[in-house]
Amino acid sequence: MRIKDVINNLKSDDGGMEYAPLMSGLEEVDKMVQGFKPGELCVIASRPAMGKTAMILSVAKNLIKSNTPVALFTAIDTANPVFLSRIVNTLTDKEVSSNPEDVNKVLDNEDMPDLPFYLYANNELTLENVRLKVKEMVEQNGVKCIFIETIQRLFVAGDDKMDAIAMERVCIDLKSLAVELNIPIIVSSDINRGSVAHDGFEGKRPFLSNLSSCGAIENVADSVWILQRPSYYGVIEDIDGSDISNLAIVIVRKNRLGRIGDVQVDFNEKKCSFEKYKPMKKTR
Repeated sequence: MRIKDVINNLKSDDGGMEYAPLMSGLEEVDKMVQGFKPGELCVIASRPAMGKTAMILSVAKNLIKSNTPVALFTAIDTANPVFLSRIVNTLTDKEVSSNPEDVNKVLDNEDMPDLPFYLYANNELTLENVRLKVKEMVEQNGVKCIFIETIQRLFVAGDDKMDAIAMERVCIDLKSLAVELNIPIIVSSDINRGSVAHDGFEGKRPFLSNLSSCGAIENVADSVWILQRPSYYGVIEDIDGSDISNLAIVIVRKNRLGRIGDVQVDFNEKKCSFEKYKPMKKTR
């Protein structure tokens, strides 16, 4: 086919591009990865407390701003007030404590915006029930992007643990589901402890080989982002004496359709969210 025919085939009935990517809202990251493409499986990975969930919620919030319906799948109990307060704080910019009464007041408030955000929580999050629920949300609610937290908690029915074989099946199945429904699926992933065994901050930069059950994730994923925050390791100044306590680095280790490299973003610890990087003044 001629390239003109190929492009015309990608257009929807209203003349728009049916396969247009969804932008994360983090401008510099989007420049590098060109957004989330339909049919893509993206992995956001880090060590604990680096901000995997915060990144997922930050991207979800930015998509919601453009009226793009999204859904989050998690094994965390929705009765957990800390988790609910994090969702409310990030998605609405409200400062809500983790006190259950405070969370319920906000959720019951008539002024609470009706956001196109859908949450599916199940302590036994399996590949089978995720597939069914994702298809239901896409068909009934028009969901355009799926987030899953964390891929290592997503079990295959009948398996007692997430071994390499089970992980390969999960990755392949999620990628197939993304292609079938023509939407991006974004999952968070753990990083092995070995990634922090070396001395110095530079020695703690994770690689694809540090991903838990790395083989399947590395082979199947279209893109892999690894999060790192210098302040987590006590590094709060750069070599010029500038304050980098708010700095986070998105290390794009794999990008099937674009560049790889580092992108600086801002981690707002108070809101527990990621934003465009804003350099701080020198401390000395």
